[in-house]
Amino acid sequence: MNNTHILIVEDSHTQAERLKIILESQNYTVSVAFNGQEALNFLQNALPTIIISDIIMPEMDGYELCKNLRLSDKFKVIPIVLLTTLSDTEDIVNGLECGANYFISKPYEDDFLLLRIQEILTARTIRQSDPLQADVRIILHGKEHTITANKSQILDLLVSTYEDAVQKNKQLNISRLKVQELNNTLELKVKERTNELNIEMNNNITLYKESKIYAENLEKEITQRKQLEIDLRQSEEHFRELSSQLKVSLDAKEALLKEVFHRVKNNLQIISSLLSLHIQSVEDKTIKDNLIKSASRVKSMDLVHQLLYQGDNLSHISMIKYVNDLFSYCRGIYDLDNDLIKFKSDIDDIYLDMDTAIPIGLIMNELVSNAVKHAFPQQKSGIIQVSLTSQNNNFVLVVRDNGIGINPQLRLNEVPTLGLQIVNNLVNQLQGKVEVDSQSGTVLKIMFS
Repeated sequence: MNNTHILIVEDSHTQAERLKIILESQNYTVSVAFNGQEALNFLQNALPTIIISDIIMPEMDGYELCKNLRLSDKFKVIPIVLLTTLSDTEDIVNGLECGANYFISKPYEDDFLLLRIQEILTARTIRQSDPLQADVRIILHGKEHTITANKSQILDLLVSTYEDAVQKNKQLNISRLKVQELNNTLELKVKERTNELNIEMNNNITLYKESKIYAENLEKEITQRKQLEIDLRQSEEHFRELSSQLKVSLDAKEALLKEVFHRVKNNLQIISSLLSLHIQSVEDKTIKDNLIKSASRVKSMDLVHQLLYQGDNLSHISMIKYVNDLFSYCRGIYDLDNDLIKFKSDIDDIYLDMDTAIPIGLIMNELVSNAVKHAFPQQKSGIIQVSLTSQNNNFVLVVRDNGIGINPQLRLNEVPTLGLQIVNNLVNQLQGKVEVDSQSGTVLKIMFS
């Protein structure tokens, strides 16, 4: 029995009923209010798990409803999803200002909506314990906004905006392919019809060369052909116009994606800077080591967003550049002597998408950090080498060192340390396999597709 209770706030009865049917098909308990004031009245007697609200509504809009809910200790923990066209950066700022957690753009795919709700339910218990930040005032388009939100809320809102933009971009690409397919089909039909007309004209010349019927039919066929040519020109003009509109829309989506990457990158850099400040102020070695590991994990994710933002390709990053940047960061944060520990890399010209690059980056970070910390005790010199190769549509990541080695009986799914547990979980996420060799130093080989 699903105990999740979802409140829909939507002034359109048709859209509210459609959304209710979608949610009830997944055994969610669903209630409906047709404006913000009705929603506040409903909340006096019931406490839903999630609120999904339209923005533009009579009496009280979605932004005002969020503000009212965030004033109450009882309601401020409820995740709020705003349904919007998401056409301007100011929508995101207004969402943060009023306390919204997520955006979903209209129109939306049913599966995308249900996946987003499942992710919200999974993250809900984690997000409830995050403290609020102090008020932040920003000015956008000449208007001042005051934002009170924790980092989790900001990241959730930005990530949901990014995922929504990606979803719309996929739909745009599908539409563009359909237009291209229709145009190709039309051109083929015109060619086929033209060939048919040529054949018919030749037959008519043979059969009715001397007759009035031949002349009339020929004139008719010529008129039809001219009309086909006019239709084709109109179709081509329409396609060019549609292509121009699609390009403008795609450029806008790309700009929005870059803005999302930039904001996520900035937030990760803020977290990394805070951790670095904390590291400098802590004297306990165990705590400092744990903070350094946390900072390196954040940096490994930050490098992915940084390369996506700086590069021409918004979907894939160069692993050669990523590994070099990761080595530079590790040498700095662990204050390594260049003469004692050397880094080497052997990376094929491989580009990975963000869903693969982030877990691979975290795995590299954990294994390199472990080698730095444990492979060379008592100032022993050594070499840490990372290789990433492509073999028959599969990838092989190898991290090796010539240090003291590890227990040959080691099994990643049984180790007590957090770092290797993270590696094991990420390998499982990639549906990969791990091989460990400790005959000469330590070699971890990870295979994934």
